[in-house]
Amino acid sequence: MNITQDWNKIRAHFNKSFNSNFHISVASVDSNNNQTVRPIGSLFLNDNQTDFYFEKFPKKLP
Repeated sequence: MNITQDWNKIRAHFNKSFNSNFHISVASVDSNNNQTVRPIGSLFLNDNQTDFYFEKFPKKLP
């Protein structure tokens, strides 16, 4: 997918996934294409191909 051309499809996919599962997993890659899954948090995908991510550190997980 092209993030610029397919941004609305990406947003729709995240929205559909969250509405059916109440959670999603997000991963990113570094400059060496090593994947890292993000910790628990909130992700907002805006109309203009930007996002906000807020990490949340749960107190009850071991």
